[in-house]
Amino acid sequence: MQAVNLFRYFQNHCGLGTHANSIIKPGRGLLGLGLPGLRVTRCGWLHPEVLHLHSHSPRNGSSKVFEPDYLDDMAKEPSRYPLTNIQIKGYNFEVLESYQAYIHKTCENIGIEVQEAWATPFTTKEANTFVEGGTVVKDTYQINLYERNVQIANARTLDVPQLFDILRITLPEGVNLSVHEHTEEDFEARYIPDAFVNTIKTELAELEDKDYEMKEKRKEKALEKEKRKAATLLASLEDD
Repeated sequence: MQAVNLFRYFQNHCGLGTHANSIIKPGRGLLGLGLPGLRVTRCGWLHPEVLHLHSHSPRNGSSKVFEPDYLDDMAKEPSRYPLTNIQIKGYNFEVLESYQAYIHKTCENIGIEVQEAWATPFTTKEANTFVEGGTVVKDTYQINLYERNVQIANARTLDVPQLFDILRITLPEGVNLSVHEHTEEDFEARYIPDAFVNTIKTELAELEDKDYEMKEKRKEKALEKEKRKAATLLASLEDD
């Protein structure tokens, strides 16, 4: 068991000088130093459990440990981040799935709450190779870009830098990582668009535009009628 040198402890914390050896005797209580109930072994060493010391009891009867008061102040709670998405993209599906699971476990081990995790539909890109010395396409390849997201909530500002350092060091080759605040567009991006629904939305938008144009034309016609009536009325009054 690890032990702590008692003489060095009292020299540092109780203001004793080099005469501590002559004041502290093995087997004697330390009542004179304001530390009742402590005794020293013959070799002058104390075991760690003895170091759970309390200061002398103040007049109000309460006791305090040797720790700063601000440690118990709940008003010093660190600030927290809003909903944040950790987004990773890559061309290798297996690597991306494995790294998403690693991010999830790392957040839980650090104590960061994982709200949810999801996958978004992949995007396809074409890559062409050309004949040497010309512009004729030789081969065409389909490349799929995959995306995974891990959403964290109520993350403390003390824990997030540690998480980002771990992710930066462990980021696999070929994987792009980005962190941003959650938005409504991120929520909609996880769903595959329905062509039928999109067509209906487009038609509704066109009908609304046409309806708005018809209303504007009706207003213009009504204004022209009122102007003609006013002009006719004014002409009749002038004739009279």
